[in-house]
Amino acid sequence: MPRIARTYVMLVATSGVALCLFALKPSFRGMSDPVTILMFVVLTSAAELRPVQLCEYGFVSVAPAFHSASYIMFEPGIAALMAAACSVIADLAGRRPPHKTVFNAAQYVLCVGTAGLIYHAPILGYPRPTLLADIPVFAVSTLVYYLLNVGLVLTAFSLAEGRELFKVLASQARLYLFQYLSLACLGMLVSRVYGRDPLALVLFVMPIVIVYLGIRNYTELQSETKKAIEALADSIDRRDDFTFEHSLRVADYSVRTARELKLPEEVVEQIHLAARIHDLGKVGLTSRVLFKKGHLGELEWERIREHPQIGGEIAGKLKMYRNSTAILRHHHENYDGSGYPDGLAGDNIPTGARVIRVADAFDAMTTDRPYRKALSRRKAVAEIRKGMGTLFDPDVGGAFLKVLAAEKEGTAGDDSLPVGVSRG
Repeated sequence: MPRIARTYVMLVATSGVALCLFALKPSFRGMSDPVTILMFVVLTSAAELRPVQLCEYGFVSVAPAFHSASYIMFEPGIAALMAAACSVIADLAGRRPPHKTVFNAAQYVLCVGTAGLIYHAPILGYPRPTLLADIPVFAVSTLVYYLLNVGLVLTAFSLAEGRELFKVLASQARLYLFQYLSLACLGMLVSRVYGRDPLALVLFVMPIVIVYLGIRNYTELQSETKKAIEALADSIDRRDDFTFEHSLRVADYSVRTARELKLPEEVVEQIHLAARIHDLGKVGLTSRVLFKKGHLGELEWERIREHPQIGGEIAGKLKMYRNSTAILRHHHENYDGSGYPDGLAGDNIPTGARVIRVADAFDAMTTDRPYRKALSRRKAVAEIRKGMGTLFDPDVGGAFLKVLAAEKEGTAGDDSLPVGVSRG
């Protein structure tokens, strides 16, 4: 972990301890209901034990429903300590590294404690006599909880992975919003019903489980769909040794080039999705055409030129690839308008397609093909330079060459898409 990331974890941990000490001063009288506290700890810990990986940046669980209920029902310090205890229990059970355990516990203290302090603030009319009066303050506390939780976690990711914080926040924060709002509303209902009859809490277990299953099934469906399409695309690469893992390499080059261009993370993700399956449209081509050693005939060239359009049409039927369809369709367009299938030129070609065009060409030049031997890296770089302004966007080509230079010098680092290091 980079030093700045370690410093950030220590800062979050220190802030969590400070908030706990501040919020606990008047709060120990909240310990008078140990049975309720134990019940919430058990349920929240169970929720934390089975998080769902919502995206590459982190995980989401149904624990926010119980967090919301706890900071309504208990004073801020008690609610914060309960959230921290549940997080530690889950992390110990999951054998997470100590620094992640400390960070998770501290960020939950900050999120739940701050939301509780807002909700219980006398200046905001606490205790409020009606639900109608309660909802605006609850909405504010929920928003603060959400922004703190997502902000703290994504900041940790950006520091650990060397990503630009604003771009990570802008592209990822909204992914969690609907889930948090739904769970927060359930938490409000839990607190209201529990006040009338504690056993009613059992009735809310099933709706919360249904929300969890909905999030998990949606995520698994997306993941399985992506794996199936990528497996189909990879099967094309595996039809011979010349193109084995071609799409993986093109995706890696494309992601690194996109980040060198400082494109937003959502655009980087679209490029990654498209690059991994950029040759999907070749699924209908025969081996005789794909692996022909001599020159292709006109009819054979027509079939080859159809593959970007076919790939775009196939992927466009799937929601997760719809933003990448144009990239797939146009990844063989040339900067001067001489490419296919539509002869687009310059900035009319989607940015992602211009990125993949360079990465695809370089990998094709540096690997053996049935009709020619691979070029040396030096000659391939010369061809990229020669094609800038005609085949390739000059800015994209320049960024790609910087990626190659960093790779040659051994300073490229790990530029794969980041994997979550903590729950969100």
